[in-house]
Amino acid sequence: MRRGHERKRPAPAQETAWALDSARPYSAPQTGSRIFALETLTGRLRQFCGGNEVLMSNEGTPWADTVKVEVHRLCAQEEPETAPLDHCVSFKLSGRDTLEWKLAGKGFSNRAYSASEFCLVSKGTPVWARWQKGGEFLVIAIPPAFAASVAEATNPRRQIEFTNLWTFRDPEAEHLMKTMWYELKAGCPAGRLFGESLAIAFTAHLLRHYSVFSHKIEPYRGGLSPAALRKVADYVQANLHEDLRLQQLADLTHLSSFHFAHVFKQSAGLAPHRYVLTQRIALAKALLEKTRLPLTEIAFRVGFPSQAHLTVMFRKIVGCTPGSYRGSLGSRI
Repeated sequence: MRRGHERKRPAPAQETAWALDSARPYSAPQTGSRIFALETLTGRLRQFCGGNEVLMSNEGTPWADTVKVEVHRLCAQEEPETAPLDHCVSFKLSGRDTLEWKLAGKGFSNRAYSASEFCLVSKGTPVWARWQKGGEFLVIAIPPAFAASVAEATNPRRQIEFTNLWTFRDPEAEHLMKTMWYELKAGCPAGRLFGESLAIAFTAHLLRHYSVFSHKIEPYRGGLSPAALRKVADYVQANLHEDLRLQQLADLTHLSSFHFAHVFKQSAGLAPHRYVLTQRIALAKALLEKTRLPLTEIAFRVGFPSQAHLTVMFRKIVGCTPGSYRGSLGSRI
């Protein structure tokens, strides 16, 4: 990940989240957006910005159980006052619009909303908004339980709440959001570990810079012990065919996913997702060199969900397709 700018955490502020009525039952609709809010006037559940067309979603991807990533096309509209069920970040992808809003029952605001600008709304914050033009937005919703899991190592009892900010820029957050978007557009060829790593890094960035209550999320230093590193490496080798989760690997070292990712990179020289990818490609090369297994079978044996995913990542690492690599071996197999 490229390093973004450093910015101070906003002061605990005037606009803080309101609690939802947890006693009110609800069930999410099965189509469209996975991001929901409650109308504050009626208590009814509705999809986030109900007039939106969802162009893309990470529903059904290997890392759909982390954060919810969606691309929305928004028409000019007025949204009734709602309170989101998740912490929601919107990123304008193109153009310029006039945005009017009211947060937590306070006064109205009116501001230009341009491409590459964010809006951040903490879970449960009543918000009314009106767009003059609309456009396309990248939206990420962070479930409270996921945010709490990222912050767990610092203060598990402290409430997770973000400062509500509108029309601001943050290059590091932009880089992480766009990387998730690009991975989604490509069909998630890098798999679960990469998506999980991005979701954790993005959530940790927000916790560092925009949480109302301090969350000092700093990586451990010093790396893993040789024994712990070998334990993880052996587990990876034995389970390359599985859809590995970051927490599975972290549990071997008794660390949180966030801290494990940092100390593993210090010790192995590669991020966990990159390490697993290189091991999968190494095994794929060995199978191509020593067997005549079909490419589909090789893909499954090394942990890719399809031959297409194997081809994309093999080309990225090796510089050619698996078929071309096998062909270059000639009569050696």
